[in-house]
Amino acid sequence: MSGVQKMIVALVAVVLLIGGSFAYSVYVTNRAAEDGAKAMSKAMEDQKEMQRQLMQQMQRR
Repeated sequence: MSGVQKMIVALVAVVLLIGGSFAYSVYVTNRAAEDGAKAMSKAMEDQKEMQRQLMQQMQRR
């Protein structure tokens, strides 16, 4: 019985390890996607600001 129990314990440990690493990778991917979205919106804001300044310079001339 102890041999079967050891196998079950090992199986459970492996499943927990795989599940934990999978959950961690999903978490990291979500964090990266969030940061990427923030950077993207910041870049778009910066581009709008640059376009606005360019238009002002063109109008002054």
